[in-house]
Amino acid sequence: MFETGNIGQVPYRLEMKLNSFSPRIDLSARFMFNEEKIGRLSDNKREIASSFLHEEKLRYKIFPGLGIGTTGIRDLPFTVAETEDRYIEGNYWTALADGHSGIAIFNRGNMGSVFETDGGFSLPLAYSMYYVWKTAILKGSFMYEFSLYPFEGRWDEADLHRKALEYSFAFVTGVSEKGTGKSGNQVQLFNISSSDVILSALYTMKRKTIIRFYESRGTEGELNLDYLQGPDSFTEADLLGNETGKIDSPVRFNPWQIRTLIMGNGNFGE
Repeated sequence: MFETGNIGQVPYRLEMKLNSFSPRIDLSARFMFNEEKIGRLSDNKREIASSFLHEEKLRYKIFPGLGIGTTGIRDLPFTVAETEDRYIEGNYWTALADGHSGIAIFNRGNMGSVFETDGGFSLPLAYSMYYVWKTAILKGSFMYEFSLYPFEGRWDEADLHRKALEYSFAFVTGVSEKGTGKSGNQVQLFNISSSDVILSALYTMKRKTIIRFYESRGTEGELNLDYLQGPDSFTEADLLGNETGKIDSPVRFNPWQIRTLIMGNGNFGE
């Protein structure tokens, strides 16, 4: 679905995609700017305050039907938590929830949202005004991508962080010739059996295969790691890839802990 129109003198096109397999609603908004001033107006070319008044910017705004006790949830590094701030910061997502239901905004580049005084929930998109460190008056076509994710129940039971990562880092897919079906209908390099521990990196360095995980909910976690080619040994390493000692599955994680593993003989990718 799509709509077109103008906000003031700025033409826009908003596209909305509904999914039959998910409650997620994907949106993309394209604007054609022509050096309009957007944000709280000021004649001060070294303006500071206007850029931080997010409710004065061009934004996407909804009015969730939530009840008493509605609060914001922020996604900061190792600090996924409720917040009383109206400006809700979020690397990959933000949300509003009342303990019974809620709605999250997944973003691609728009780091934060606003719980406005009228009950609205908005995502700032564009600012085109003076700014003390660097003024950028917008001209040309700009597109913004984001997603709405309504959910039932408690926010910390809705797996929002994983859902937001799935949105921001979509699967890369391809088409090949028909095979024999020998490998079955699923091919996985790893079978990760944990709801709290997330794979964040998989790469090779100096012919070593490095995999990195982190605990994402602020609780203790455990990772059972089974390699596709059978049992394998793993060596733990620091963030620079320097080996620190042998480690066996299951791998235990403290709250928010990052652990880097080197596969003993898995040199795929080279």
